[in-house]
Amino acid sequence: MLLVGAVLLGTRLGLLSLLLVLVVLLVGTVCFTAIGFIAANLSRDESNVNMISNLIGFPMLFTSEAFYSLAHAPKWVVVIGKLQPFHYLVEAMRIAVSPGEAVSALWLPLGILLGFTVVCVALAVFTFRWDSERPGKRKKQKTRMTAAT
Repeated sequence: MLLVGAVLLGTRLGLLSLLLVLVVLLVGTVCFTAIGFIAANLSRDESNVNMISNLIGFPMLFTSEAFYSLAHAPKWVVVIGKLQPFHYLVEAMRIAVSPGEAVSALWLPLGILLGFTVVCVALAVFTFRWDSERPGKRKKQKTRMTAAT
């Protein structure tokens, strides 16, 4: 993929930029995997997971600068976007691949993304359950032994 980007688009990533991209990608992957676990944990059954994931994911996508600039967006859209981890993933990735950006500019968005990751992993662990029923409310199965006659 990097070869395609270098040949077709003329992009150049140095070793440091590639390493920073991998670090940002690792932190972002853990964060959004934890968000996926939270969505699954909030659902009572498998059919609701997709709906909950969309309710979480689409606002993050459309209030970030992943596809378009928010320079002319209403202030409330920008504020909502900055309250979500995807904004900081996009910002950290932009800094990591930009050759003119200082590496020190990466630490703030990466640190905030790491903070979101810690909170999301903690929430995923806190809401985790092995099945859809609560352990205290689990129905006991009665087994009946019948004698063969």
